[in-house]
Amino acid sequence: MKLLSGVISISVSFWMFIYLYGLQAVQSEKYNPSFNLLATLLLIIAIICFYNVLKDYFLRDKKKNK
Repeated sequence: MKLLSGVISISVSFWMFIYLYGLQAVQSEKYNPSFNLLATLLLIIAIICFYNVLKDYFLRDKKKNK
């Protein structure tokens, strides 16, 4: 579940960064710099989820080797 959450968060985050860059490039009235905060938060959530998945994997691997 953590892996799925990480994949969804990173996908949406990158999509938002690309969308916001496009709005900024065409100087759209819809562009608001505060939207970058949400994209950054989603990227941080994705990194935390991937970190927890890797941590759990390596802890499980160490228990098997004992």
